[in-house]
Amino acid sequence: MFHLSIIKLSVVILTVFLLLAVPQCCSAFERTTSKKEVDLLIKAPEIDLGGTLLVPQTAKRDLLVIFTSGSSWQDRDSTLFDFPMFKVIAQHLAQAGIASFRYDDRGVGTSTGDFGIGSC
Repeated sequence: MFHLSIIKLSVVILTVFLLLAVPQCCSAFERTTSKKEVDLLIKAPEIDLGGTLLVPQTAKRDLLVIFTSGSSWQDRDSTLFDFPMFKVIAQHLAQAGIASFRYDDRGVGTSTGDFGIGSC
């Protein structure tokens, strides 16, 4: 089980590296990909979960990537040093015809609640 976690983490890190290493910019994405981006607010009894659904015009059937953050509170784009990592990855996925959903952690952005009392 432990080795499987390391393998999954390695695959994620490699994927992120490859996506970010490709010399493309967001403006090129905007010009070449027809997409529908919808901000959602999912209401639950104790919290509201804010997120963004990105569906490309040429979406492949039944494919959706759901982005989840790591161990600290993050906005839906997992912004680090003003770089929206999850948003860039979502745009690259859309170019490949894959839809995605990314969301704000509890108490961040449009999500309500207290991050400190979240449970797994």
